[in-house]
Amino acid sequence: MSAEYIIADVFARGPGEGNQLAVFGDGRGLSDAFMQRAANEIGYSETTFVLPPETDGDDARLRIFTPQRELPFAGHPVVGSAVVVAARKIVAGKDGTVRFGTGVGTIEVRVRVDSERAGWAEMRQPIPTTRRES
Repeated sequence: MSAEYIIADVFARGPGEGNQLAVFGDGRGLSDAFMQRAANEIGYSETTFVLPPETDGDDARLRIFTPQRELPFAGHPVVGSAVVVAARKIVAGKDGTVRFGTGVGTIEVRVRVDSERAGWAEMRQPIPTTRRES
């Protein structure tokens, strides 16, 4: 199985700077096992997979994987993925906002696209909670 992905430099002033992120713009048909293997092989801190929305009002579902496991939410991959999907017209969004369904609910990201290769994003996220894992 093969799938295309885009490498984004998040929080960067230019190419090759910032935090790298791999964004699979069309994750339909990819198994959980494939997503985890791809994230592990790519080796970036996070890799995202854009899927059709599961909830009314969301523009897409975003799954986030580290090389070791899936995360319910992480900021860097959400803002980076929002710019990629807006710039590449993968997800339309509304009023300059992309709404991702995530493991913590809907995350709204305001996006400004400067070109197919550059943009800016700002997100609102739930107040973080801390939990102890044993």
